[in-house]
Amino acid sequence: MTEKQKKRKQRIGYYGIWASAERSLTMEEVKEKVEKDGVVTEMSQGNYSIDRENPALKSYNTTIKNYQALIKQITDLLPNQNSNNGDDFDGDNLGDDE
Repeated sequence: MTEKQKKRKQRIGYYGIWASAERSLTMEEVKEKVEKDGVVTEMSQGNYSIDRENPALKSYNTTIKNYQALIKQITDLLPNQNSNNGDDFDGDNLGDDE
């Protein structure tokens, strides 16, 4: 990988981290609204009212979907590491097949 490619990948990663933080804040705001108003809200229709899905819930679900896709993109930017599937935290080689 050239230096130019590395810098581009790094800029994409920085943007992705910033964007994921922003989406995280948005999710918190929408989640609070759904918790406050409930999953189902009442909507007036002239002389009567109907129950409907809280519009904030749809926004929340869409934001989560986009957030998860963004986190995957950021994770995919990380270099691949050859792993032996062991925890190797304390040198006991737990998890190794050998």
